This record gives sequence, structure tokens and C-alpha cells, in this order.
Amino acid sequence: MTTLGKITEQIYRLYNGGNPSADQEITQKEIELLVLQSVNRILKIESIQTNLPMGDYFPPHAAIAQYDSVATTAISDDYCKATLPAQPISMPRGMGVWNITKREAYDSLTLDDFENPFVPVQSGQMGLLAGVGHTGVKDVLLSNVIPYELRTNNEVIFYAPRGDVGTAVNMQLLVADPAKVSSTDTLPVGGDQEAQIIQEVLTLLGVASAPGDEVSDANKSR
Repeated sequence: MTTLGKITEQIYRLYNGGNPSADQEITQKEIELLVLQSVNRILKIESIQTNLPMGDYFPPHAAIAQYDSVATTAISDDYCKATLPAQPISMPRGMGVWNITKREAYDSLTLDDFENPFVPVQSGQMGLLAGVGHTGVKDVLLSNVIPYELRTNNEVIFYAPRGDVGTAVNMQLLVADPAKVSSTDTLPVGGDQEAQIIQEVLTLLGVASAPGDEVSDANKSR
């Protein structure tokens, strides 16, 4: 996990030690704006629409972020799990995990498979369904869907084999809107996304060095 201030400072140091395409000064505030633009693009940030007539309430700073290709791990022959790529906002009924969909390949493109949805269940609901299995209710309700449960604040469990769920899924999480966070707040990005953001902003700034390069190494190339 990283903060807006940390990633901005890292880019600022790399910028000053890299090879800018033009001799011009740039402030950390300007870099911060570029970071937020990159975060919004990569996470496909959507402003959430509150549904007050239904009694739902969402924090005013909430937004929906998209995370593709979140890996799954087999727990047993019957269950698998996935680690959340970022920390969602804590919400009742596990609503911080906004949506999970399968990934299906069509002509070399990997897309969301909305015809095979994963359905959220609350803690204890699967046990309740199992307890009334003799009535056939369980088979009717779960015949065409795969349930998942938010087990911890960073992990979901799927009540189906990994072969049915897939090696990776797409997730939407309810996160703090990056445009409304302070420099000390955590950005809802994973490690690979952090590197992607740094490289993207450096490219916009005309710096050729990769995020992994040290400032001293970049200075040697001058």
C-alpha cells in the first residue's frame, strides 16, 4: 500500500534524477495531479450513485474502482479464495466488495462474463442453506450462481471449485475517491498498479528511466 504523498515524492525524485525532455521546473503538486489522473484511468473510477429511496447510504467520498485479473487460489476440491487487491471502505453486509465477475476469453480478448455472476452471501447464510438442503431450496437457489463471502477485510471465499470460478476474476471495490484523499491517505492501488502509475507519469514528464532505477544511476547517464 502507498500514499499519494509517497508516490508523488518518488516520482519527483526520479524526475529530478532522470532525463526530462525539456528544461522546466515542475512542482510536486503538479505531479500529484498527474498521479490522480493516472489512478483514475487505471482503476476506471466511477462516482457512486446513492439510492436514498432504497435506504442505502454511502460515504460522500466513495467511488467504485475496477481491478482486473485478481488471482484465485484453491483451498480444497470444493472451495477457492481470492485476496482483495486493495482495502475497500468498511460497509455493512460486505458492500465494500461491490461486484465480482468471471473473466472469459472471446477471440483473444478477456472480458467480464455477466451471464455467470458471483453472488454475495453474508456470514452464516451458507450454513443456513445447507441446513435446509432436504427441502431442495439450496439446489434451486444455487443452481446457476456461485456464492462468495467476504471472510476477512482482505479475502473472499468462493463456494465452488477453482475450475468453476476461474484462475482469476474481475472485481469492483468501493474505495475512497482518490480525488478526495489527502497526501497522507492510502491510495487503493496494488503493487503492480503502483509501478504502472509511476512509469506512466514519468513518461508524461519525458523521463526515460524506469521506476526501479535509482536516482544516482540516472545521473550517471547524463
